[in-house]
Amino acid sequence: MTRVAMIVFSYYPNDTRVRREAEALAQAGISVDVLCLIYPGEPKNEKINGVNVHRIKIEKKTRPGKAHHIWQYSYFILASFFKLSALHLKKKFDFVHVHNLPDILVLSALVPRIRILKLFEKFSIKLCEHVIVATPFLKETVVKRSAQEDKVTTILNLPDIRYFENFKTEIRKRPDPFNLIYPGTFSKIHGVDIAIHAVKKAIAASQINIHLHLYGLGEEEENLHLLVEKLHLQQHVFFHQMVQIDELAEILTTMDIGLVPKHDGIFIGEAISTKMFDYAAVGLPIICSKTSGDSLYFDETMVQFFEPGNSDQLAESIIKLYHNYELRKKYSENATKLIRKMNWQTVQRELIDIFTI
Repeated sequence: MTRVAMIVFSYYPNDTRVRREAEALAQAGISVDVLCLIYPGEPKNEKINGVNVHRIKIEKKTRPGKAHHIWQYSYFILASFFKLSALHLKKKFDFVHVHNLPDILVLSALVPRIRILKLFEKFSIKLCEHVIVATPFLKETVVKRSAQEDKVTTILNLPDIRYFENFKTEIRKRPDPFNLIYPGTFSKIHGVDIAIHAVKKAIAASQINIHLHLYGLGEEEENLHLLVEKLHLQQHVFFHQMVQIDELAEILTTMDIGLVPKHDGIFIGEAISTKMFDYAAVGLPIICSKTSGDSLYFDETMVQFFEPGNSDQLAESIIKLYHNYELRKKYSENATKLIRKMNWQTVQRELIDIFTI
C-alpha cells in the first residue's frame, strides 16, 4: 500500500483544500496521515473519513507580529519534523506532501530583496520530486522561474459535489433580511473590511435590511469587530466560528448573496477563490471583486463583478441585486452549469496519479 504524509500549517478538516486531497487519496486506497495545527476543543489524534490526523499544539495570537510569525513557523517546522520522523519509523512513507503555507507571505517584508525569496523557491522545488499548484498562473510562474513543466501539475481547488448535491439555494424576491455571507480568512488582503463598509453604505442609500454573516478567523478579527462597532453595525454584521464544508453547504442555502471582496495584487490577484465555486455549487448568487484569477472561469453572465477595493461599487452591486430577482436567478443558473463541468470529481484523478504512477 502507498503511504502518504501531508504537512499543513492550518486546521484539518477545516482546510477544505487539504481535506479534499487527503480524502481523495484515502478513497483510492492510499494510506494518508495529516500533520496540522490543533483547534481549541479538537482531539490531538483522530481518524476522519479514512485519514489519520495528528495535531500539533501551537499558540496562535489573534494579531501576531512578524516576530511571532517567525516563532510559530519555526516551532511548527521543528515539531512536525520530529512527529513525522516518529511516524515514518512505523509507517515508512512513500511520499511527503508539504502544503503551501500562505501566511508565510507576511514575512516577505523582512526580506530586503525579492530575489532571495526566488532563490528559496528554486531550492525548495529542487528538493521536491513533484510540485502541485492551485492555478494555471502559478504553474506558468513556477515553470518560468524554477522547474521543468513536466514536474508541475495544476490541481484546481474545486468543490466536492458530495457535500453540495443535496443543497440548493432558493432565490427569494425582496428578502428580509437580505443575507450576505463571507466564509474564510479575516486578513487585510481578503477585503472583509471593504464588505463591512459596503454594507454601511448600502443600508444608508437604500434602507434595505442587510445582514452580513462572517464565518472564520484571522489576524484582522479584532479590527473587524472594532470597525463594526465604529460604524454602528452590530445589528447588521454577525461573526461566527469557522465551520467545516459539510456544515457550510447547508448554511449557504439560507443566504441570498455570496461575497468575495478580496483586494488585487501579486499572488492574491491570481489566486482563484474556492468560495466562488462553493457558492456556485448550491446556486448562491455571487458578488466578487474582478481579479485575473476570479475572472478566469467566471464571467459577467455568472457573477456580479466590482472593482477590487471599491466599497462604493460593492454597495451599488448589493443594492442592484436586491432589486433584481431575475438577475440573481440568472447568475445562479449560469454558475451552477459551470460546476457541472468543473468539480473535484473531474480533477481528483490527476492528483491520485501523482502518488500512484
